[in-house]
Amino acid sequence: GVEGSVDIVAFDDGSEVPEAVRQVSAEGVSRGGVEVLRQSVAEGRTLLLVYPPPDDMAMRCLTEYRGDLLIYVGEGRGGYNGNDAFFDALERAWRVKRVLPLRPFPGGHEKLFFLKRRHAWIRERFGRRK
Repeated sequence: GVEGSVDIVAFDDGSEVPEAVRQVSAEGVSRGGVEVLRQSVAEGRTLLLVYPPPDDMAMRCLTEYRGDLLIYVGEGRGGYNGNDAFFDALERAWRVKRVLPLRPFPGGHEKLFFLKRRHAWIRERFGRRK
């Protein structure tokens, strides 16, 4: 393989895409939503959430996701992305490993957060629940 390469499986439910271009799919992006996280294609992968809407979508993703690594791109609590339940869950069950600054949209406060599920070492050592 190529050094530094990654295997990405991208999904978007299309709900935030304007109606006029909804039928045009972006190259490499499959149609799908939260339900994909229950499928075998998600096993062993890192979840990447980029600018999730301020509704319950990000929280539903966390609920369904079984992995231990999360990359979140967006604003923090009180910003435009995610909701209070999402940030409550992050505080309760995840540890921030690294934060990278971004060049945010004008007036925005977006950052890139690398998080690891708390107690992931238990699963790594003793295995995952089936």
